[in-house]
Amino acid sequence: MDTIPRNNFILRHRYDAFCKAVLRNEAKDYLREMGQQRDREKSLDALTQQDWTSSPR
Repeated sequence: MDTIPRNNFILRHRYDAFCKAVLRNEAKDYLREMGQQRDREKSLDALTQQDWTSSPR
């Protein structure tokens, strides 16, 4: 069985940790953006008749 040289193993570990950190941060950004969007937008079901008639076009 071939063994991975120690230097190559360290590089793979660093790259793996970097990729996981990038994915984790992207997930946090996505969830934050979805929360901000949810706070900004109103559901059509939540609008009243007055909201429908007084909204700018």
